[in-house]
This record gives sequence, structure tokens and C-alpha cells, in this order.
Amino acid sequence: MKTPVLSADFPGGNVRVLGIEGDTVHLAPDLRETQRFWFFWRFRATFPAAGTWRFEFPDGNCVGTRGPAVRRAGERAWRWLSGDALHESDRVFEWTSAGTETVEFCQCIPYQGADFDAFAASFAGDPRVTVAELCRSRAGRSVPLLRLREGEPAQAVLFTCRHHAQESMASFALEGLLRALASDEPWAAAFRGAFEVLAVPFVDRDGVEDGTQGKFRLPHDHNRDYGAAGGHLYPECAALERLLDERRPAAVLDLHCPYIRGGETNEHAYLVGIQAERLRPAQAAFGALLERRCPPESPYFAADTLPFGALWNQPTDFSGGSGMGFSRWAAAKPWPRLASGIEIPFANFREKTQTPDTIRAFGRGIAAALAEFLATPARG
Repeated sequence: MKTPVLSADFPGGNVRVLGIEGDTVHLAPDLRETQRFWFFWRFRATFPAAGTWRFEFPDGNCVGTRGPAVRRAGERAWRWLSGDALHESDRVFEWTSAGTETVEFCQCIPYQGADFDAFAASFAGDPRVTVAELCRSRAGRSVPLLRLREGEPAQAVLFTCRHHAQESMASFALEGLLRALASDEPWAAAFRGAFEVLAVPFVDRDGVEDGTQGKFRLPHDHNRDYGAAGGHLYPECAALERLLDERRPAAVLDLHCPYIRGGETNEHAYLVGIQAERLRPAQAAFGALLERRCPPESPYFAADTLPFGALWNQPTDFSGGSGMGFSRWAAAKPWPRLASGIEIPFANFREKTQTPDTIRAFGRGIAAALAEFLATPARG
């Protein structure tokens, strides 16, 4: 019996083939450079003939609530294998091929450097938008820094994304919020006049392109590279510290994705409660605005904010390393009015199935809520 040929030899690729028995392929994520099990994988499969193939991950839950993201060779758009239906198994999915074909599968809908390049190119000729280089990664890749401004605003806001390389749905939210802030809406124009928008789309640029998990990277990941004795391990984090100290942003938002599915917090969007007590009222106020501004297809509920000290959001959590996360570290600076992490699920907000477009709409809600928040005079 002919078997499918699997490959991960492309940007973002990640898989280990454990074995093939008949029509069943046994797989695992490639956990290179990773401390412990995590769930990201992405591969291409070339099927030799018509048939139904079963893909199993025996070592852990690696299949999300809408199944894997899939696209056939030649297609641009990704879709969820299970559509709007719940994919019951967290370890198994099946694919039925009508004949010889090549199909890409991924734990989530991926977002690579080429996707950001296409997004940035859509602003070509717009003098308000520039893409510079924040720094070079450890592998020598250029780490982009997008700037959006009108005139010479005295203040700034900073958005970061992909501190953990595989958390790709956050990238679509970043696109949505940047597109909103560049729009002709009066509130957006007023915002650009008051604040320079700074955005770092890939903090772990190497992980994004190499297809590594990013989360739990050895000896610690990018989001535990702040505030530790001995300085930074990663050039991107050192450059972010310099940028933060130079521009002293009024707001810092760090976009993430949670665990793959299940649990108390992994299937709705939420703010990560901040340790700095002085910023907790501001975070609560921003959360209330976000609830009003987000669309029904990707809703946000302020009550879902994960308080500091609850569940994993502890002074020292399970991610390892002696440093702290970026938003917690930024909140300890004296100048931000708001500093927070935002967790954006991979496939669904409760019963609402998510796509790149609905996540972009969520990003527009973030932008509108932040503009309204910063337009209100600070208290205290």
C-alpha cells in the first residue's frame, strides 16, 4: 500500500513522523529547543491516491476545537477542517483524498514573515507608515518594526506579538488593529496625531520562520527575558527595552494565544491581570471599553479578565527562567497608563468559530477601545 509523503521543509514547518501503519500516520510535534511538551505542528502531505487517512498524535492533545487548519496546494486561504462544528478528538483527525494531491495541515492558521510583508506592502506610498528594523535576530534575520504616525506626536503606544512563535492568531489581531488605526475614521486620525503607533510583529522572529514552538524555549523563552539579572538572552528583547525607554509609551499591549483548547480560560479572549496595583483600575476601564467595542462574531467580556494570582497568572509561573513576561515588566515602568497581555484563542471564542477576518475584527475592537481609553484624561 502506498503511503502519503510528509514534509516540514518550509518556513514554519514542524512535525515528527513516528510511524505509518496501513492508513494511520502517527505524529508528534518537533520539540527541538523546548523544555516540555507543547502542541504546535505543521506539515505538507502528498497523497498517492484516493482514500481516507487517519492522523494520530499519541503523546498529547494537539488537535484543536475545529480540527486542524487545512489548505490544498495552490490555495491561498486556510479553513478549519471541522468548519463550525466541534472537533471532538484532541489527538486524531482524518482526511479523505479524492486522488493524488498535496495538502497542508497545521494546528492553527499560520502567519509567517511573508504574510506580514504582504500586509506592510498594502501601505506602500502611505507616508504615515514606515517599516524599519528593530534589530537582527540571533540567526541574523531582520526583525521588523512598523511605525504609524501623523505629524510629530509627542507620545507613543506599543504593540508586540509572537513572543511565543507559534501563537499565530494574535498576528491577525495585530493586522486588524493597525488597519483600524490607519483608517480615515475621525477617532483614528485624532489618535495618530496624538500617538505614534509602534508595532513589533515577530518578537521571536527565528522561531516563527524555523517552525519552533517558542513557548518553553530553552533555557527560557522570549517572554521570560525581561528583568532578570545578567541582561537579555535575545536581541529582540534587548531592543524592545531600548525602544521602551526611548519612547516611554502611554500604553503597551502584548498579544498572545492561550493553550490549544479546554480548561477555564482557553476558549475565550481575556486580559491578563496585571501585577502592578496602580494599573489595575486602568486595565479594568480598558476591559469595559473593549467589551463594548468588540463585534458579536468575536466578543469580549470584561468579566473574563484573569486576575493576577489566579490560575497560571502567578508571580512565578510555570514558564521557567528568572525573568518576567513583557507586559508585567513594562507595567513596572513609571510611565504607562496601561500595560497588559491579551490572550486570543486559536479557533473559537466560546461557541463562535474564529477565522483571520473575525480576529482582525477583534483587533479593530482593541484599537477603538484603546483610542477611547487614552482620550479620557488620566486620573490620580
